[in-house]
Amino acid sequence: MTVVQENSRPLIGITTGAKANYLAYTAIGYGIWLAGGRPVRVSPKHNLRLTRNLTGLVVSGGADINPKLYGQTNTHSVGLDPYRDRLEAECVEMAYAAKLPLLGICRGAQMINVVRGGDLHQDVPSIFDGFLPTQSTFGKVFARRKVIIDGKSNLRTLLDKPDDLWVNSLHHQAINRLGDGLLSIAHDAEFGMVQAIEGADRDHFVIGVQWHPEFMLYASAQRRIFAALVAASANGGSLAKDRRENYSRDIKAQLFSDNPA
Repeated sequence: MTVVQENSRPLIGITTGAKANYLAYTAIGYGIWLAGGRPVRVSPKHNLRLTRNLTGLVVSGGADINPKLYGQTNTHSVGLDPYRDRLEAECVEMAYAAKLPLLGICRGAQMINVVRGGDLHQDVPSIFDGFLPTQSTFGKVFARRKVIIDGKSNLRTLLDKPDDLWVNSLHHQAINRLGDGLLSIAHDAEFGMVQAIEGADRDHFVIGVQWHPEFMLYASAQRRIFAALVAASANGGSLAKDRRENYSRDIKAQLFSDNPA
């Protein structure tokens, strides 16, 4: 049996608010650890100085993003956290500047889109008639929504699955207009809304999913998302067309202050 030394694992930051959803954070961390990574929490109050040492980043799910960040007035956004918004926006900017592998989950996918100049639907049920966010614990853990994945996308290759996938669905907001350099690579089979995005630059691992793979670690396809992030983080941030990663260690820099506000 091969034993992975803790200090040899790629250091993967997981962003949260000052008050984390510990179930989601723990599940993301476990998915990263299973894949050979070393998870660390990054919040407005936690481990800000470690951001300069990260080799990969997960922007996790949670409360809504302030609509001011994408040029809208607030009509349906709740639980706003300006400190988290600023932290995650700066982390996404850092990931792009340093080509850190970047995974966005639910709110995280939306934050990537917003930082890149896109915007959101603040209230999906008012846009897509019949859409109902998951309320039950059972529904949050198990798959209940079918998504169609672009067969030419990196995500489709990484999942090693057919072009359709059943996922969970917790969100009440969704990506509307895409940000610069992003591709819509999965959509909801019933309503057509964006369910996954990825970066157009194949030399930089950027994937955002609207569902919560951390709550579906029982499914091998969902574990592969974390495995792909860890693999890219161990090899400099890129996934080339031949599925081998190009690596340069000269990518990390202290790009923002440890001051959260």
